[in-house]
Amino acid sequence: MKLLPTGRKNIFYLTIYGSVFGAGSFLVHQFSMLINSIISNFGIGEEFHNPVAVFIFVGIILAGAGLGYWLVRKFVISDDGNVDVGVAQFVKWAIRIVGITFVFQSTLDSPLAILVLSFWWLICFTSMRWRASR
Repeated sequence: MKLLPTGRKNIFYLTIYGSVFGAGSFLVHQFSMLINSIISNFGIGEEFHNPVAVFIFVGIILAGAGLGYWLVRKFVISDDGNVDVGVAQFVKWAIRIVGITFVFQSTLDSPLAILVLSFWWLICFTSMRWRASR
């Protein structure tokens, strides 16, 4: 246990690290397979598959970081340095809509999904009323 990155911590941390490592390696493999199939369709030789895949991956990361930085500076932060209220509301509702979509996509049992969403709404509503009363 001394050689593991968690040291002597709880097994929960080891499980989380293992899950992240497994999911990351799976995603890297899927990305590599996608890039290799695209490169093969373009007729590029097999010796160039890995360098082109790394180049595309780094380009995607850098383009995403640059676009994210520009979008935040342009639309999220107001002139006085605070986050705009409209953007905060949009993000809140976008997260809710994505969550509702995930719940409905996770099961074929629609009444169960509606029950889960009703329970979630009840918890959110009571916590907002409890916070407002304090």
